[in-house]
Amino acid sequence: MRPADSIAIIINPAARSVRATQQVEKVRAMAQGATLLLTQAAGDARRLARDLAHSGCPVVVAAGGDGTVNEVVAGLLESTAPTPPTLGLLPLGTMNVFALELGLPVRQLDACWHHILSGPTREIDAWQAGNHPFVQMAGVGLDANVIQLTSWQSKKKWGPLSYVLSLARVLDQPAGQLRLSVDHGPWLDGTTALFGNGRFYGGPFPVFPNARPDDGLIDILLVHGHGPATFCKLLADVLTRSTDDHQESVTRLQGRHVRIEAPAPVPCEIDGELGDHSPLVITRHDRRLRVIA
Repeated sequence: MRPADSIAIIINPAARSVRATQQVEKVRAMAQGATLLLTQAAGDARRLARDLAHSGCPVVVAAGGDGTVNEVVAGLLESTAPTPPTLGLLPLGTMNVFALELGLPVRQLDACWHHILSGPTREIDAWQAGNHPFVQMAGVGLDANVIQLTSWQSKKKWGPLSYVLSLARVLDQPAGQLRLSVDHGPWLDGTTALFGNGRFYGGPFPVFPNARPDDGLIDILLVHGHGPATFCKLLADVLTRSTDDHQESVTRLQGRHVRIEAPAPVPCEIDGELGDHSPLVITRHDRRLRVIA
């Protein structure tokens, strides 16, 4: 068992708005003895995690959604501590994709806290897209456009449905073009590129069924078409867990180094949050992350 007083919890009360604000007191009561740190603005979780790593805190818990997790991970990785603190998760967000990937009971906060106190740890890869680290997923093109279009007010009102509404609007617009090169290989053309350090992408969807977060490789899905028909075909392939590498509409790859270029800047998302624009390079971070999973 890990003693509660060895654990610091960084909680984002803005995640899922009112619901997560109400969760603060539940977390406080549940995690008695732990240090509870509330964020006030974007970037706070990153700074707090970096400071905790510098102070030698052994376990840092990200309490929030995937965006909070991403900030905490960034802070842990950029610290100068010889070994970053172990990461734990209390999923309070809309999607909680990373928590799903780790097999956590995302609807049972008490069970997640018990797991933090007594669960095993493992090491996983972290990746870098431009200037931004990520642990679960990144995307250039369609999904980044959806996130860019989805306002906080829409997420507050509609929850996960807000992304579906934005997706319908993006699919109705002309697609941008991009190209990528994997491990310094030939350039490949497409409209959207998705990158997975694990199986799940955008929710409980096994877009990368063969991906492993500790194999040193990033899994890539390069989409060549656009529009409702292409997306429905892709969705059908995901639901049936098809991994055919020779489909007309997609190309599946793995690699350690990816370069993305485009005629015009194309947005990138990392762990569900907006990152840099193209051109950018995706590479494995030089530090690994220990997580309670």
